[in-house]
Amino acid sequence: MHVEEAIGALLTVASSVFPPDEDHQSSPEENQRKLIQCLNKILRERGFSVDTKLYDKASPPVKCKVLIYAAASANLEQARAFRSYASRGLKIDATIVEAVCATMATPSFFPPFTIGPEKRKEAFVGAPLGANNPIQELLKEAEAVFGRDGRVSLILSLGLSGSLTISTNPPGFTKQALGTVKALAADCERVAKELSSRLCNVDAHLRISVNFEQDDAKLDDWSIITSIESEANRYLATQSGSATVDACLRLLQERIGTVTLQRINSVNAAKTNCKSVPEVSPYFVIRSKVWGPMVDHLIESTLPLRKILAITGMGGCGKTQMVSYFIEQYHDLYTHVVYVDAGSLSTIKANLQDWVRSLGGGHEQDVWEEALLFLAQGPHDGKWVLILDNADNPDIDMGPFLPQCSSGTILITSRNRNVGNELATLELELGEMEPDEAMSALLKASRRQPPLPQEELNDAQTLVKELGSLALALVLAGTYCYQRSSAQNGVLQEFTFTEYLEALRTSGMLPLMDQQEPSGLDSYQRGVYTTLNLSYAMLPEAAQKLLHLLSCFYHSGICLAIFSIAARRNFVDPLKIVNRPDQHEEIITNLKNILHHEGVWNDQAIQETIRTLRSFSLVSVGTISNTLFLHLHPLVHHWVQDSLKLQMRDLNRSMSVQIVTAVTRISDPRVYQYFLPHIIHIHENINTQDLHVIDQIVHAGILADQGRYRLAISLLRKALSSLEETLGPDHRDSIFVANNLAASYNDDGHYDEAEKLRLEILRRRRASLGFEHPDTIRAMANLASTYHSQARLRDAEALNLEVLELRMRILGMNDPDTIASMNNLAFNYNSQGRWNDAEPLQSDVLAWNLEKHGPSHHGTISAAINMSRTYASQARWEGATNLQTTALQYSKDVHGLDHPQTIITMETLASTLSSQGRLSEAENVASDVVKTRERIYGRGHHTTVNAVHILASIYSSQEKWPEAEELFLEVLQRKIENTGGDHTKDMVVENDLARVYASQGRLDEAAKLRVRVLEHARSKLGMDHPNTMIAESNLASDYSSQGRHLDAEKLLHSLLKRQQRLLGKDHPITLTTENNLALSLLGQKKLARAEAIFSPIAEEV
Repeated sequence: MHVEEAIGALLTVASSVFPPDEDHQSSPEENQRKLIQCLNKILRERGFSVDTKLYDKASPPVKCKVLIYAAASANLEQARAFRSYASRGLKIDATIVEAVCATMATPSFFPPFTIGPEKRKEAFVGAPLGANNPIQELLKEAEAVFGRDGRVSLILSLGLSGSLTISTNPPGFTKQALGTVKALAADCERVAKELSSRLCNVDAHLRISVNFEQDDAKLDDWSIITSIESEANRYLATQSGSATVDACLRLLQERIGTVTLQRINSVNAAKTNCKSVPEVSPYFVIRSKVWGPMVDHLIESTLPLRKILAITGMGGCGKTQMVSYFIEQYHDLYTHVVYVDAGSLSTIKANLQDWVRSLGGGHEQDVWEEALLFLAQGPHDGKWVLILDNADNPDIDMGPFLPQCSSGTILITSRNRNVGNELATLELELGEMEPDEAMSALLKASRRQPPLPQEELNDAQTLVKELGSLALALVLAGTYCYQRSSAQNGVLQEFTFTEYLEALRTSGMLPLMDQQEPSGLDSYQRGVYTTLNLSYAMLPEAAQKLLHLLSCFYHSGICLAIFSIAARRNFVDPLKIVNRPDQHEEIITNLKNILHHEGVWNDQAIQETIRTLRSFSLVSVGTISNTLFLHLHPLVHHWVQDSLKLQMRDLNRSMSVQIVTAVTRISDPRVYQYFLPHIIHIHENINTQDLHVIDQIVHAGILADQGRYRLAISLLRKALSSLEETLGPDHRDSIFVANNLAASYNDDGHYDEAEKLRLEILRRRRASLGFEHPDTIRAMANLASTYHSQARLRDAEALNLEVLELRMRILGMNDPDTIASMNNLAFNYNSQGRWNDAEPLQSDVLAWNLEKHGPSHHGTISAAINMSRTYASQARWEGATNLQTTALQYSKDVHGLDHPQTIITMETLASTLSSQGRLSEAENVASDVVKTRERIYGRGHHTTVNAVHILASIYSSQEKWPEAEELFLEVLQRKIENTGGDHTKDMVVENDLARVYASQGRLDEAAKLRVRVLEHARSKLGMDHPNTMIAESNLASDYSSQGRHLDAEKLLHSLLKRQQRLLGKDHPITLTTENNLALSLLGQKKLARAEAIFSPIAEEV
């Protein structure tokens, strides 16, 4: 049939089985009868018998092979094939009519259709889910028919996307039938999107998908066909649609397969949640000088030791492709292949973590360190390969990311030659290609077949020399020639190397690009830059603009979902503080021009633009869990930034800032695992002083949430200065930012700065709003919190009492703010050890929440946890654990395992179990908390670091000294990274680490740490702070253990005087210090002085 005839026959079948004028639903049996009658009629009209077989051995073979699928009722998940050609294996001997009825036998519309001889009949019930759009099954069948090495020119997927809302009450259709239709449509679209994502790097795959939307469509409304036709014609007339059709025709004419069926199906089957090895380019050429030694060292060598191969060389020489080709050839030798983008610390850790979690089987919450542990100790006999790609940064030590074992294979690619010198068992340097290799790469990329005409060959050889025989430059040149070639009157007119060489020599920059070539380029980079300029000139404007924008992000792992979220939100600011300048509209307009299609985000349109960039080898695409990630070669990334005019560079960087701002939702930390490296990269390449106040505040919120307090404080300082200058210090927006800054100071341990700022905020509130305004009272509560952090517990108590009294009088006992004040005062009493004072307040808070919200509300759960901590402090273990386990169950049921409140409840339970000596149970809970926080927030997030600290403390209580030491060191290093080593909370970790050292007899190391803790405490907190006095007591204990009794005596004598003044002579802590002083005197045989101290203590006892 011709296309028009086929469409007519399809409409005839549909309208005959489901007549539009029927107002009742026919039975499935009646529908089947009408279907068979209609099919018989069509066959007779075209001169065929109604018993014509789908495959008839006697008939001459035809070029076109037909394949349709149906599911047997005995196994609904398996797709059974009906073929019009010979094949191996089980065959279904069916007529054309039987095959159509089998694949149409969808429940609700048709009954099962039976095929086969009497005693071997099989019943079929339509296509199984996943095969309603059968392209994946088709690809598997093609490999079976044409072989795994069969090359594919074109995979064409036709579809309809968009929103088609079917009427909820279509005449003549039951709810079951309607549900079936919707399930079929959803299944088709799901498969199409999944395949589009997985085959994103396969040039042969093209999808023509017409976007069609209609509300309240009816199943018997055949006029929709006309509307769909009109929309299809409109789509084909667009630049995108026309280009796709041209690409289809071109691929069909050339019949040059660039990818094998084996590779397509291996990509299609790879349902992975981790980063995979980049695809081998269809233009790859083996580099013989490197390949031989590479295989000899990694494969032929029988040495049992771990093999570390470093491939170094300039950017664009093909290092990653050599590794990819090696993995493709020897994949079967390895149980595990782990690919890591080693360009930054964040990507190294993220890629390792994603890989180990993709293993499943209990690894779903593992962290990156456990990936290395698995490789070092797992059940794989060392048959693994770890790839550290783009390890170019000399400031990143790769040593910690190598599994600590003597087996396995590690491949490193780097532009830094020192990497090979330091780590590798063999280093290979990859430079320019050999002449024959370079020529082969150029021909492959341009899809040209030798032999070439002599003049063309001479110019190709000249072109190879001018491009420095650099792989990336040759591929760019070849793909350019291919893209410039065109079909005229059915004949392919090739863009010759002669033409390219002329263009190369006369090329100029486009208006948007800088006229001056960047300084410092070597001859190889210059060759790449020149070819990039030519390729850029051929890009449509939409592709050029997207490339500019992508270059402002980190070059690898650019998550397309970030752009999608921002575009769907119309790039709107999440805060309304200060009006943006008028020129900001230009940024929004440019973003919409790049990322909107006809006013909205359109997946297909943006993927067409990405396809264009890929066709010129300017970007590559990868997927993780069906999420698209874009990657720019580092040299391409630098070229775009180097080449853009300053004005265009600034505009695009401003657009990247706006995307960060628009996407941000502080309560959604999951985005940050892909987002944070790009935020850091953007801030490294802009002057943050020039950021708008909204951007400074929003970005500071992200950074503070990730524990990057120094960066957050820097941004908030700038924002506050700007607001105070323009709006005045008393404006609500200025005070809002001042509050945020004070909170960051407090979180960062800069309590004096926090106190100073919060005192100033309180003064302003009182001056402008009065003493009893809610905002003034809130400022008092915030100041009390800072006093508490400074261990000024009496001052905090006085303020908390004042806040509570005001709120009770103004708001009443049942106001939420009053309840919050009661909770704060109880927390203060707990910190003073006044548990009997705290308990009634917490009991009232818990009762209020139970009455107001019920047992499952987050406020009730939080109140129960606070109450349980008081019980635990009083050693009322049963009451504490009962409250915590009940609260944990409610939190899990209502909020889920990943909710912050669930995690906090688990942390509290772990601490309580540890205090009871139930250390094994505590360890299990704490380990789960660490894994959950790591999965959600990342290993370096401050909440994760705190969770690791708790786990390390439990290891210490179990006397697992090596495990405790390792974790304490990690916690200390991460806290120093986030705070610069100037945080008072670092002292707690150092003190815990010192205890571990002392318990192992490493007294000198312990004493050095304790000296540092004491010096820090005295300078930051003052002599009278409780933490300073604890540090003195600990150091004195270490001195006594070392036999340094005189040093211990000096410390304890000074400490005792202050404790007697601050706590009183009869306080238990004072008496303990007196006892320790007496022991240090005994150690020096100063018996009389020791006795003078011991006697009053004995009498007191």
